[in-house]
Amino acid sequence: MVGALAMLFAVPAYADGAGTVTFFKSPGADARWVHFSPPPPGDPDTWSIKLTLPTASDYAGADLNGVAGPPPSTPPSFDFYSTVTGASGGSPRLVMVFSDNTSTSPSDMSLRPLSWTSGTWTHEDGASTDWDNRGGTCGFLYEQSYSVEMACHAGKTVTDVFVVTDSAWLAGPYTHYIDNIAYGSAFITSPEESGCREGDGGGDFQDQNGHHGNVQMDNDSCEESGHGGNGDSGQGDRVDSSDRGDGKDFHSSSIQSSNYDASANTMTITGLGTSNGIPVAFTLVALETGNGGPGWVSMVFSDGYAIAGDLLDGSITLN
Repeated sequence: MVGALAMLFAVPAYADGAGTVTFFKSPGADARWVHFSPPPPGDPDTWSIKLTLPTASDYAGADLNGVAGPPPSTPPSFDFYSTVTGASGGSPRLVMVFSDNTSTSPSDMSLRPLSWTSGTWTHEDGASTDWDNRGGTCGFLYEQSYSVEMACHAGKTVTDVFVVTDSAWLAGPYTHYIDNIAYGSAFITSPEESGCREGDGGGDFQDQNGHHGNVQMDNDSCEESGHGGNGDSGQGDRVDSSDRGDGKDFHSSSIQSSNYDASANTMTITGLGTSNGIPVAFTLVALETGNGGPGWVSMVFSDGYAIAGDLLDGSITLN
């Protein structure tokens, strides 16, 4: 039995991005677009999806948006690059969830490799017999063809499609790079039009009660990674404040989600950190400087403190 089918089919608890894909991950993992070299054969750009699992319980993935509906007649496929060699544990896998799926009676099928070879791109061809099935009229099936498993879900539509890796329990820590995701008419190779945005800047601000604070943010959801996966400039994403407005400092330790609202021109960042050395969760909403406005920030912390106000100096850029 492929071990990954006994593992968690990850729920997008921490979302990041919009449009082509939406990233999800456990708190300690990393999921983002990066520039990665070498690209896989046939890739028209240098972008790849990076999924990093530091511990055995971590998971990370990318949910494909706008693909729900009738399943494609052509088998899906994707390319992946692993930083380690070994048995796959069923990761990375492309999962198709069907309309009769429930929490107690799963109905899905997944395309996955049996093993990894480090330092090289592997094409996971949906026309192979690398499909596993859960539910439908067939129950559990392993190493079958796309057509065989599709027959198990006759008359059903697809409600969700995602790519996930969660095998660090077997061979972690590791990073998987995912590219050239082909699903129906979609061919996903880059974050273009996917809502991948960078938010930087900060300054001093004042709320309506006259409280003064400051904030600095460096949130680059499209960071680059070095050749071979060893570089990782994306780990620099941070939110910091030497004074939240109540005299306490704050320093983030992990960014869990980053969402850009194009209509409001705001970025919302959530994560974990410490304030005066005490662990807290936080939500930062930042409005870009421009159109006659100085920029605006709102910070809410799990210790009960919240503040919002216009920038007095500095600036916020979302691009």
